[in-house]
Amino acid sequence: MKGSCILLALTLVSADALAEGTRSVFLAKPNVIGVEESVGVRAIASMAEALGAREEVRVVTPEELQGVLDLEKTKGLVGCEEDAACVAEVTKASKTDLVIATTVGRVGKTFVATLTLVSPDQAAPLGRESVNVPNLEKLDAQLKVAVARLLGLEGAETKVAYHLPQGTKLSFAVLDLQATGVDAKVTANLTQLLSAAIKRVEGATVISRDDLVALLSLDKLNQMVGEDCDTSCVAELGGALGVDKLISGSVGTLGETYFISLRLIDPNEVKTDNRITESFKGTEDQLIRAINHAARSLLGLEASSGGALVVTASQEAAEVYVDNERVGELPLPPIPELKSGRHSVRLVKGGYFDWQQDAYVEPGDTTAVWAELERRPEQWYEKWWVWTAVGGAVVVGLTATLIVANRAPQNGRVDVDFLVAPLRP
Repeated sequence: MKGSCILLALTLVSADALAEGTRSVFLAKPNVIGVEESVGVRAIASMAEALGAREEVRVVTPEELQGVLDLEKTKGLVGCEEDAACVAEVTKASKTDLVIATTVGRVGKTFVATLTLVSPDQAAPLGRESVNVPNLEKLDAQLKVAVARLLGLEGAETKVAYHLPQGTKLSFAVLDLQATGVDAKVTANLTQLLSAAIKRVEGATVISRDDLVALLSLDKLNQMVGEDCDTSCVAELGGALGVDKLISGSVGTLGETYFISLRLIDPNEVKTDNRITESFKGTEDQLIRAINHAARSLLGLEASSGGALVVTASQEAAEVYVDNERVGELPLPPIPELKSGRHSVRLVKGGYFDWQQDAYVEPGDTTAVWAELERRPEQWYEKWWVWTAVGGAVVVGLTATLIVANRAPQNGRVDVDFLVAPLRP
């Protein structure tokens, strides 16, 4: 999995929840979607190590829970997957204060892990957060930093935050994104990331699919958010949930282009407040950054800071253009202070096809782009054997002229010096 990137959406208790003293946290068995189970196990191990090093937290793992609960009951509970009510039941049974349910999936070559925190008092997540980690090798260190930040513990890093207008508080329900030409597992992971992106906005509370399943029966939910559900149908769901806004949409491909379409619906007025479509040419991995940008665009939020872009390629000395402006020649240092959002990147080098792709820049973060340049096929007149053959033909032709000249005397006499002189180098 070298060169791949891992994105972790972490949902943990806030610092206020730990202020009262030591809390116990149960790390439920990870639910994996389209990836090896070892990836999920590694994420749980990293979380356990990070939390176990803190005096404020007592960690309980699935293995430890085996000795607390009846074996059969444990098997039915530790892998609750998407049922928040089930997770809450585990909390009570294990006598822990909080439970973290983990789902690990993949978008392109990028791994996505979502962790949902549930308390025994309410079958709903307490919050969401997301962090980008470049590869599996850096998973452990990045998890420790992320956990410290989300718990508000000493040494935690500050993360870029977005704000609704001062004094504004809104509740959102995020419905499952529909898949059009992409794997349904990918859209399931992107739905989780969309929920996390909205949750990071100060003043916003989010109800995701996990919460919807806890509040409604699964059959009722599928009936209300199916493909045939129109705006009024979705508004009815919003009214049933008591939220201010609903977010629905789809993710798909059209040729070499990916697109994300989102709608912001007001269930009280039964109308669409905003509709955006984000499209780009690139790899499936870019969907992760694209969904974050689309979420902010849907809510009309602007980043207060820019990000950086690092461009590398299989060939050096290629000219680099960002948004049609030449920025230099490879190798290049990071390109700083780019506006957050989509940027067009193009590489040009003689003898190679031009390379072009879109890249999303996140505020306060660095986006890496790798280009594999493809050599152009040589034209017939550029091939070495053509010029070798042409050169040979010229020599043969001149030699033949010499021979003919020697064999074609005029008036019985051959002027050898005159004929040979032009052939001398």
